Amino acid sequence: MYDNLKPSYEEIHNACKDIALRIEGLDLGLKCVAGVARGGLLPATILSHLLKLPLLLIDYSSKEGQGDDKNHNNVLPEIKPEDSAVLIVDDICDSGKTLSEIITYFTNQRVSAYTAVLYFKQHDKQPVHPTFVWKNIPHDSGWVIFPYERNEYLTPDLDGPRRHLQSLVRS
Repeated sequence: MYDNLKPSYEEIHNACKDIALRIEGLDLGLKCVAGVARGGLLPATILSHLLKLPLLLIDYSSKEGQGDDKNHNNVLPEIKPEDSAVLIVDDICDSGKTLSEIITYFTNQRVSAYTAVLYFKQHDKQPVHPTFVWKNIPHDSGWVIFPYERNEYLTPDLDGPRRHLQSLVRS
């Protein structure tokens, strides 16, 4: 068993720069970057700035894949016919089901769908292989715990203001 990975915000930004550099040299005809909520929003935002492309939100999660949030509305955006290529971004491709379903949706609309992920968990039954991957990791690796998911960042210190006020009264 592997240890959990805990990338920092700086690592995420560097990963996005690496992916953007690989994309910039290609003629993909990208018209927009689409971030898969929730984890894909930060890397998609960074990539949209680096590539100077508009950002779309995709609020979608496969009901069959990995992950803890299966309560999305699953409404996919329509892409205008002149917007013929989209870069779909997520933080991790675990089971591959979410990305596979989103790719199918866009290709059925005759939109070229490219994908970028920070981490790709490789296994034999993967229904999709992302176009751009920052790091490949084994399928049985530990969790990838992103900084926006960590409890120490998400749990507010509710006692902090009270302690501060008490220290002022004691002075």
